Amino acid sequence: MLDHLYRTAALMGLALAASPAVAMPLSEVRKFDIDGDGFIEKGAESRALQSAFSQLKGRQQARFVAFAESDEEKIAVSAFDFASLEEELEAACSTPKRFYLAESLGDVSLVHPDIVKLSDKGARFSLSRDFANSNSTWAMKGAAVFAPVANRCLHVESPDPLLPGALTGYAFAPYLSFEGQGSSAAPGTSDLRIGIMADLQFLGGNFDLQQLQFSAYFGTDFQGEAEFYGLGMSWTPYHFTSRLNGLKGDADNSGVFYVLSTDIEYKDVVKAGNTGLTSGTQYGWIGIKAGVGYAPPKLSGVLFDASVDAAYDAINEPDAVKFSAGMTIPVGENAAFDVRYTNGFSRNAPTVKQDGLAANLRIRF
Repeated sequence: MLDHLYRTAALMGLALAASPAVAMPLSEVRKFDIDGDGFIEKGAESRALQSAFSQLKGRQQARFVAFAESDEEKIAVSAFDFASLEEELEAACSTPKRFYLAESLGDVSLVHPDIVKLSDKGARFSLSRDFANSNSTWAMKGAAVFAPVANRCLHVESPDPLLPGALTGYAFAPYLSFEGQGSSAAPGTSDLRIGIMADLQFLGGNFDLQQLQFSAYFGTDFQGEAEFYGLGMSWTPYHFTSRLNGLKGDADNSGVFYVLSTDIEYKDVVKAGNTGLTSGTQYGWIGIKAGVGYAPPKLSGVLFDASVDAAYDAINEPDAVKFSAGMTIPVGENAAFDVRYTNGFSRNAPTVKQDGLAANLRIRF
């Protein structure tokens, strides 16, 4: 027991000491893997790495302390791969970006806008014309956000090592979101919201980063006939090595990527208007979005993706499940052409089924 306390005190004392400006590269950590099996085992290997403890930075130190005090006999060398994460966070600290245009709030990271999010294809707009019947159809979905308050520098201001769960930044922003489909012959269904959102970003424990997003809004339809209010919260984890929700480095990196997020939303509908909702009804959605995509090599910016957005209404007990699959081709730095098939029900209009193929113009900032 005393040995355990002495060892903990010694390690924490080292962790509070000044750490280097740059994390130890993974190639250097591998030198302490004496038998070359990809793991640091307790014993000679862990003692050798402890002798270089002062060369580790922030999360590397925290990971070693956690391993030393755990019952685990070994830890993967890759667990110390934080060499560029903190440098990226420090670079994002001075990012002046304030305006965002994306398909949804979940695609916006106010705190760390430099994360490469392959899933963020931008707000989408489509318009078609049936000349034989003199009818036009339209569809759109997007979210515009302006962030006047964003502190991305909490990790830089702190002299202490970054520990798992540490708050690295926060931001507050007003936003406008829109979603709808209709034609010149009928108004269709639509959802227009004005609200405020807050982002909190944490070092992720088992993830590189985790983002909590909170929102409160007033909503209507495109004709201004509806009235509803709501609160929402979402959780998005980032794991760059597995390309979960984002990656580091070159945006043209090819390969498979994954999307995963969960959210809850409470909505009180006073007047339904043309929303596809029911007047005098409250909704309590519990949702999850999961998807997979592929960026082909040598085809810069081209993406294939498929996702499922599923939500359960805990108040009224129905659910809303929507499947989407498509291909996105860039046509400029901030624009893309998108062909997408959608089938199912959106929680914003749970009584209106979507089933069709559409060509969209995507715009992203």
